[in-house]
Amino acid sequence: MNPELANLLRASVPLFRGFPPDEVEVLLSLCRIRSFRAGDVLMQSGSPSTEMFLILSGEVLVRTPKGLPLVRLARPETVGEMGIFTGDSRSATVEGRQDGTLVVIARADLLKALAEDPPMAIRMYKNVIDILSRRLRNENLHIQMYRDQVQDLEAKVPSGAEPPEEASGAPLNEDGIIDEFYRSIGVSDVSTQRRSRDRETYRAMGERGLSDAQIQQIARWTAKNIRGIKAFTLVKYAIDDALKASQG
Repeated sequence: MNPELANLLRASVPLFRGFPPDEVEVLLSLCRIRSFRAGDVLMQSGSPSTEMFLILSGEVLVRTPKGLPLVRLARPETVGEMGIFTGDSRSATVEGRQDGTLVVIARADLLKALAEDPPMAIRMYKNVIDILSRRLRNENLHIQMYRDQVQDLEAKVPSGAEPPEEASGAPLNEDGIIDEFYRSIGVSDVSTQRRSRDRETYRAMGERGLSDAQIQQIARWTAKNIRGIKAFTLVKYAIDDALKASQG
């Protein structure tokens, strides 16, 4: 057994989280190492999902089907794992950006191993459900983020009406926590309308029984972990994940 790779699989790949040593050993038997160079196409949009990758070194670039760059990935990110289970064609193209190496696990080999070991299959499918649930929550956050951005743009269009007055009677630490959130994501200009919605969000969280300290903790976790977030109103969608992370 390769101890370094075994630890990487268990600690860094959500798909294999919680696997005992004997199941990790089965996974290792399925792995093969592949080198790649900058410019190599590792996955092509529209092609069958026949394998997944774990990046050991180097860097890859994910592109849309039209060739637009989406994100750069490096160790210990994985690529293509969901296609193994959904059977869907690749939704993006992945190419090498810096020379490196990958761990490759073939779809056929993994599904065969799961069919032969039902307890391992149950563990893995639970992880799949958790991964998809988290992705869905993040997508909902981004959808709400874009809605808030549209609302801000609409609020800047002159209408001849006076902007609503800011709510009074703010709970202790409310503005400080909201301001800290915006500083942490690099936003310095917050409109009056957005500030009003932020305060409504804060108070709604308080009505759910969350203390100021918990709201601050959730806001900090959201700012750190949700890529591209621009509005405090989205913090309420990360409550479960943030509190779970604090307990773990």
